[in-house]
Formats: sequence, C-alpha cells, structure tokens
Amino acid sequence: PIATWIPGLPAVPPTPPVEPTYPPNAWVGGAVSVASLANDGDVVFSVDAGASGVTVGLAVGVSIDPKNIQQGLYFHSNLVQPVENGVAAAGNTAYAPADIWTLRRRLGVVTMLRNGALYYISATYSAGVREVQASLYAPYDTVRNASLAPYASGSVAGVFQYLNGHIG
Repeated sequence: PIATWIPGLPAVPPTPPVEPTYPPNAWVGGAVSVASLANDGDVVFSVDAGASGVTVGLAVGVSIDPKNIQQGLYFHSNLVQPVENGVAAAGNTAYAPADIWTLRRRLGVVTMLRNGALYYISATYSAGVREVQASLYAPYDTVRNASLAPYASGSVAGVFQYLNGHIG
C-alpha cells in the first residue's frame, strides 16, 4: 500500500515575501589592510566615479563600519569629504576617477593629498598601529590601486585583505 499525504491549504493565504532593496541600504562590504602602519607612511588609492559610498582611511582593528575610520575620506555621488573619528570633518568637493589620493602620516599628523597637492590636514593626532580600512556601501563601489608604504621603507602592494565588495 502507498500512502500519500496532501497538506491542506491555509485558511489565510501567506503574505508574499518583501522584495529586497537594491542596492541595499547598508554598508555591504569592505576590506582591511593585511599590513599595518606602525609609524609614518603613505596610503595611496583611487575611487571610481559615481560611488554610492566609499570610505577609506586609517583605523584600529578589523571592521567595515565607516565609523571606525579615524582619519580618511568619504566618497559619494562624485563628491568627497574628509572624515575624522567616523564623522565628516569638512564640506564636500567634486572628485574625478583619475584623482590619486594619499593619506600621509608623519610624526602623528595626517595630511590628505589629491594628485600630490594638499587637500586637508587632520586635526586629530594619529599614534600607534593603524590598519587601512575601506568601507563600501553598494556592491559596485570600488577602491582601485591601493598601496601602503611605510615611510623610508619599500611599498607593500596589495594592501587590502578581501572581505566583500570590489577591491582592485
């Protein structure tokens, strides 16, 4: 004998699932440097045009939360602004994908350079070991050609440990 069970239909039809928002309204990924910056050094990178949200900077520990970045830059909608201790430190200015950004730490002072010219000087003193962190808001946000060079030492290529998103 073969028994077949056929479940009954529910009295109230189920609610259809909610469609996910795309891109999601959250920081979806990021990366943290494999190498650390113990003293002085430079972080060099570029960011694609039209980024929904990319924050790159010096941080302590492993996180993709942009509020973890102590000194860095926040890119969104073809605009960029300095970040200190996880919050915007100055107004927005336009950027181009060809721009090469440098976060330079010398004797605890972090300067931010755009194509070699001074862009911003951080008011926050930076001491101790720091990692480079990138936080990405949307799946297509990208940081390109990232490198970390301790001052008076050679460059360390491939600065980011892939966590999620697109790091080139």
